[in-house]
Amino acid sequence: MTKKDFFILLIKLFGLHSLIITLFTFLPSTINYIGNPNYILILLSSIIGIILIVALYWLIINKANFIVEKLNLSKGFEDNRIEFSNIDSSAIIKISIILIGGWLFIENLPKFLNYCYIAFLEIGSNKGLVTNVKQIQFNRKLDYFQLTISIINLIIGYLLVSNYKWFSEKLTRSEEKQ
Repeated sequence: MTKKDFFILLIKLFGLHSLIITLFTFLPSTINYIGNPNYILILLSSIIGIILIVALYWLIINKANFIVEKLNLSKGFEDNRIEFSNIDSSAIIKISIILIGGWLFIENLPKFLNYCYIAFLEIGSNKGLVTNVKQIQFNRKLDYFQLTISIINLIIGYLLVSNYKWFSEKLTRSEEKQ
């Protein structure tokens, strides 16, 4: 497999994964608005949003070759081929740990920042520093449980990425013992 083929595969998998996640989160949230007085307007805007999202991910999936060429992702490597026969189990485990840790960090950073923003608004409104909090927050409430979960996931993601060698050694030792 060439490096270009590898990056094309990664971009296509990212596009497919993002499309599935988006559809399974966007569609159920749209269904919640059934019975709303402005349902027709919400339905129309949702349909337009879904069409735009599907079109964007369709472009990412079908034009992955173009993206790799424009971003020069396959350039700058000494060897053009990826030999999977030379990869041992510890290298695969290290890559997996980095990907899982990075995913946890990236997935939870926006949630954490959002909850911190809401907490800041609530603290500011309690001290009289911020007025019209309900308009700024769009009637969002601070959920301490979700804030805690996002903090824990950020810490776990950071620890996985920063200590991937240690985790890999522990996992390969447990494999060798069995």
